[in-house]
Amino acid sequence: MKTFGELLYTYRKQCRDPKWKNALSQQRLGELLGEELGIRYSGAAVSAWERGESKIHQDDRLLLISLLIVLHVYGGIKSLTEANEMLEAGNYRSLNSEEIQRTFHEVPLEARDSSSLAYSQDPVGVSKSAQIAVRKLRVFLCHSSQDKPIVRELYQRLNAEGWIDPWLDEEKLLPGQDWELEIEKAVRKTDVVILCLSNKSVTKEGYVQKEIKRALDISDEKPEGVIFLIPLRFNECDLPVRLGKYQYADYFPYDRKELTLMKIFESLNTRYKSLMIMELDEKSVPENILAFSNLSLQEKHILLHLSEGKTNREVAQALFLSETTVDKYLQSILSKLKLINRADAVSYALDHDIKSHISI
Repeated sequence: MKTFGELLYTYRKQCRDPKWKNALSQQRLGELLGEELGIRYSGAAVSAWERGESKIHQDDRLLLISLLIVLHVYGGIKSLTEANEMLEAGNYRSLNSEEIQRTFHEVPLEARDSSSLAYSQDPVGVSKSAQIAVRKLRVFLCHSSQDKPIVRELYQRLNAEGWIDPWLDEEKLLPGQDWELEIEKAVRKTDVVILCLSNKSVTKEGYVQKEIKRALDISDEKPEGVIFLIPLRFNECDLPVRLGKYQYADYFPYDRKELTLMKIFESLNTRYKSLMIMELDEKSVPENILAFSNLSLQEKHILLHLSEGKTNREVAQALFLSETTVDKYLQSILSKLKLINRADAVSYALDHDIKSHISI
């Protein structure tokens, strides 16, 4: 497992500095922290954290959260899982709900309960017929009967999420149904297949091999880059040759199960969000309206404040952000909406009456 310093180095190098168009330097990260906190940190301080020569005190929570915010805003940390893994590596406690809200500005899907999955507001200018059909993510559990106990456990964990509809034969099949036909239909309709693999299933001849082959064939029909197959190993075993190109996860040993589940939820979340975008009726929605639906909640709030004539400083004060962070969001808004400058953004907000669709 990587140390806090190693993860800090990794995420810093993944950040892009809009000023210099390259990865954030240690000095630049210190400057950005200073803008968040009002206290300047040197590149030497960041270097010492990365090398493990000094450690942020566990009571200095404000510094830790500010560090996560900068790493997230500039593209290093992309998920709640990554943020908590970094904290765990430094023996710090995980983010609580308030800290999640502050770090990500909107609660990531992996941290929400099922009640928050539906849209609370309609996308601007999008008719009811053109909106996303909110439904659960369909996940098929392909497995060997010999692995049924652990598959049941996995099914229960997925089902408990509220936004996932896992398919398990003993839960879904009704008496009198043609089980082979129903399984084939379920695999065809599913959004994701979790291939449950063990030293029992990969060496066993029979129907489970047929299921794996069917899932692979369907996967070949999917666009490149789509998360459709997730190989999940229950113990040490060799993957079938055709699965070689897919990144697998290990649901063992016991103390790694929760971390593996978090990663699986992140993959499922990615797939779910891509489906939500794809299910928009793009022909009936103008391109700029579709772009608005892709803005984060925080970006919409910033756009609303700008439309009210507020300066970056006033927006920052209203949303408890730094001016630099507000400017970063503004650049993202302009890019997503394909606009040129701040005036264009204000005009867009007024023309589309976004105030009636979002609230602060």
